[in-house]
Amino acid sequence: MVANLESRHQVVIVSCHLTCRHSSGREIQNLRPREDGCERDRGRMSSLVEKGDSRMSTNGLAWMTAILFWVGDVVLAVAAIPMWQGLVPPNRTTGFRVAATLADPELWYAINAVVGRNLLALAIAHALIVAALQATVMKRHLAVSALISAGVLGIGVIAISWHGHWLSSPG
Repeated sequence: MVANLESRHQVVIVSCHLTCRHSSGREIQNLRPREDGCERDRGRMSSLVEKGDSRMSTNGLAWMTAILFWVGDVVLAVAAIPMWQGLVPPNRTTGFRVAATLADPELWYAINAVVGRNLLALAIAHALIVAALQATVMKRHLAVSALISAGVLGIGVIAISWHGHWLSSPG
């Protein structure tokens, strides 16, 4: 039995299973039958119908948010390792670029080694914080977890930048 709810959504009922599918064929939600027989949870079905929901679940959004933060951490770590190892020569595109480091190659390598090490530590610490948030509260409090995670990353980058400026200043 197939009932068209909208042009994009269908509810398919087959042997006491209720499945909502998007017109692309992707399954949105699978509602299992109750153990006491072939009754369907009408409240849950009506909420799906009212929402016309092809939105991702909170759990899916939490995982997507965590994965995006982890990808950012990997990019940050990949950028930090060559700086830390002294593989990035003085240039105007990558590295810790201030007037003092651009003027003195020796200072460039010294400051970039410290900044690269700190960025790598930040990437690792941030990845662990995101993992802890994902395991505990991110599914229930996604916005708060995302703000905490972004705040830690932002404060860390500001602190590293300040430290680099402090190290490169004369005196």
